[in-house]
Amino acid sequence: MEGLMEAVEKGSSDQHSDALIGVKVNELKNNFEKCQQLMVSIAESISSKAMKAIQEKDPANMKYAFRNQHN
Repeated sequence: MEGLMEAVEKGSSDQHSDALIGVKVNELKNNFEKCQQLMVSIAESISSKAMKAIQEKDPANMKYAFRNQHN
């Protein structure tokens, strides 16, 4: 990371610093994708738990709640 900061500060560009930047960009992309997957998983879990709570509270309205969830 220090090498990357030094290259940015000096404004120098060489194969090593370019490769370092490429690696860091790929790491950031991978971490972002993992975060997106985690957020989707959390959202699905919350939705599932909410549907269960609605069903337990008022089973007759379950069909209505499910229909509104997808609108």
